[in-house]
Amino acid sequence: MWRRRTLAISLACIPRTLTRRRALRVGIACLIGVLSLMWAHGSLTVSVAATSTATPLGVGQNFGGRLVTAANQLRISPKVATTAGDALVAIVEVRRNSGLTTVSNISDGSGDVWFRATSVHNGTEDEELWYVAVAQSIPTSGKITIKTALSGAIAATVVELQGIATGASLDVTATSSGVSASPSIGPSAATIDANEIAIGDTGWRGSVTPSGQSGGYTLLPRQQSTVSGEGTGESAGVEVLSATGAQSFADVLSASVAWTGVIATFAPMPVGADDVA
Repeated sequence: MWRRRTLAISLACIPRTLTRRRALRVGIACLIGVLSLMWAHGSLTVSVAATSTATPLGVGQNFGGRLVTAANQLRISPKVATTAGDALVAIVEVRRNSGLTTVSNISDGSGDVWFRATSVHNGTEDEELWYVAVAQSIPTSGKITIKTALSGAIAATVVELQGIATGASLDVTATSSGVSASPSIGPSAATIDANEIAIGDTGWRGSVTPSGQSGGYTLLPRQQSTVSGEGTGESAGVEVLSATGAQSFADVLSASVAWTGVIATFAPMPVGADDVA
């Protein structure tokens, strides 16, 4: 039942009503201030991320191995632990006198899935280039295992690349083979991006010493398999490109031999692609 309040009671309620309204207004003002600060902080975070750059292109390390007795697998370990997220590229030279054998699989102890980029044959010699665009870290105690269909001689180099695209990283490839002391591979198709990394490699029958790789390429250590009667080896070079165009790779060997050669380029990570907002 509704009852009329006395004037004294009504007047007594006014201060309490004003106090509640003032508190409500203060609370709303504080909430707006907090939200404004949060919005401003979020804007600053996005702005910083947008202006940072991707990991620079480069070579983290290279390591390799070779067989001294015929087998159907070669296991090699990095000199230092590889960095998670870097690309790994393996160039493999295989020789078997009694018929051709090829690389059947490459795996590592960190569970990466390796893909064949290209390959070339010359008689019973086989050269192949495999890669992982985004690899897990492999410790020095870990192994990269290269397996071939049949037993033979194997020599291989692995290159760790930094700043490579996590998606379609492989751009162009080219292969060649012949018999001479001056192997030459390419030209490939034109690269898509000006800033890519090119890896070229020459493989050979027997035992020779490379000495004159194409200008611009950094020579990596030779890997020479000394399997009796099936000697074979390979030597790679790496170059960070600065312009688009067809790519080639050449070498000078200490003797005229049967040789194989491959070249591949890898695209860079887009600017900002490795940033965290």
